[in-house]
Amino acid sequence: MRRISMRLNDLLKIGSKNFFRHGFKTVGAIVIITVGIIVYILLYGFFSGIQSSMNETVTENENLTYIEVTHSSQGNVDYEDADSLKRMDGVDTAFPKVTALVGLENDELKQTTTLLGVPEEAVPFYSRSELKFDDNKEIILNHSIDGIEANDKLNMSYTVKIKEGEGVRENQPILIKGTYEQPQLINYPNDVSLAPMELVLEVNAAFHQLSVEDYMQTNPPEMITVIAEDVEQVVNVAQQIEEAGFETNYSLKSSQGIPSVAKFIIIIGAIIVFIMLSFAAISISSIMSQSLKSRYKEIGIMKALGFRNGDVHKILSAEVILIGLTSYIAAIFIGASIIYAVNYYIGSKQELEVLSVDFGVFQVLSSFILVILVSLGASFRSITKAARLEPAEILRRE
Repeated sequence: MRRISMRLNDLLKIGSKNFFRHGFKTVGAIVIITVGIIVYILLYGFFSGIQSSMNETVTENENLTYIEVTHSSQGNVDYEDADSLKRMDGVDTAFPKVTALVGLENDELKQTTTLLGVPEEAVPFYSRSELKFDDNKEIILNHSIDGIEANDKLNMSYTVKIKEGEGVRENQPILIKGTYEQPQLINYPNDVSLAPMELVLEVNAAFHQLSVEDYMQTNPPEMITVIAEDVEQVVNVAQQIEEAGFETNYSLKSSQGIPSVAKFIIIIGAIIVFIMLSFAAISISSIMSQSLKSRYKEIGIMKALGFRNGDVHKILSAEVILIGLTSYIAAIFIGASIIYAVNYYIGSKQELEVLSVDFGVFQVLSSFILVILVSLGASFRSITKAARLEPAEILRRE
């Protein structure tokens, strides 16, 4: 009997015709595979992005040296605690966290900012520059506050309480020493400007109509800010602080829980992907099984014309591969679009700018392999069985 040799072009034509012949029967399988692959792409990109962001943050972000310190016995820290913390090994400086909301005004504008009192040695940590205060009537302005520039002379306004619920505004001249870009720090508003500690204490004391000394005795600081010498010292410094009876909070400590959370999300996502691809495999298997039962006569004719078992297997496999490829193309396009949108949103948020969702060659290739394995694996048994049928057996079944 004459054997027919199948060319790739012929194989694709026949396979595509049979694929379209299934019509809407394949939609369910295509949708399930597409969603499963999209979830896989997003999960891998999410986990990979977190790992990359953490590595970059740990090695490059100097803000990780910042540690917040509070008292562990439900009490308050006090101003003297900063001196004892400053003497610990690995500590660059320590100071009480004191803030005040003030207005900045001239004839043309009115703005508000949160003043953070910082000692002279801590200014470079925040400003990343050589700016320093020459006297107590200067501030380093947050660069996000529009309309004010370095060396501008303004009036700083703040409230002085007369009685509960009532107050008057006081003003004093202030010089803008320069501007700085606020680093990413936990528990800070986005409008923080830097000021000498003495100035912020004076503003807060004036609000309560107290002297600075009396204010410090009756109003303990929110917390103590500790700055470690470098990132490698942070954990060691935090342990010393906790052993001294304080509680700590710092970015590196928070980020240590991210891998566990990410792994948990990955496990849940992997289960979802497995379930969806399993349903897709069952759907493809059912589609091909029903299709082959109605096509025994067609297969018998191909065998009678000289098609080999391998040719029939290739034709039937091509139909399944086209189902998978349709899902693959849709999943890659939709997944890439979602990742682009997520990264665009993250990029617009300053507090999230170190994060990203990755999308690369590995996801593209591994998704393709997954699709092919699911498609061919689900239909391999029924296709192989149909391809091995002899014409005589097919006629008996008909």
